[in-house]
Amino acid sequence: MKNRKLLMFSAGLLSILLISGCGQQNVNSNTVTPPSTSGKTVVLSTDKPYQLITFEEPGCIYCEALSDELAHMSKANPLLFSSIQWTKISVSPDNPDTYVLTVNNHKIKGNSMELAYQFQLMGFPTSFILDKKGNLILRLNGYYPEETMKCVLNYVSKQLYKHESIEQAC
Repeated sequence: MKNRKLLMFSAGLLSILLISGCGQQNVNSNTVTPPSTSGKTVVLSTDKPYQLITFEEPGCIYCEALSDELAHMSKANPLLFSSIQWTKISVSPDNPDTYVLTVNNHKIKGNSMELAYQFQLMGFPTSFILDKKGNLILRLNGYYPEETMKCVLNYVSKQLYKHESIEQAC
């Protein structure tokens, strides 16, 4: 009986580690670097009703897989992305860009490391779906397979989030 409980606990822990994606580099306030003056300023706004922002870490296999799947989905099913603007942010001290966005009526500006700290990222990839006004609709921690992402994007674009949970829809 003890072995079975230990086996179930181990399997559960392994599942959590696999689903949560790549580990995060340390982004506490001591490691945040000031915005670089050599990068560009990227204003994250959209004319589309929704915005999908995916935070990635260089070298993260789960980030690359999610990015490849989203790129494939946007080409194979452009209708799915007709109401959703997708933006990737590489979280790295080597990323010189400064990002500006509004989330829940708060203007946020900073480099990728500062955004990771402000969004309290615990691993990669991490995605946020915002409406046109910057209201947070959904936070997705970790990697999700293509079929699940299709369901999530349909859930948002069809506004199912207004009357049912993601668990009910997907």
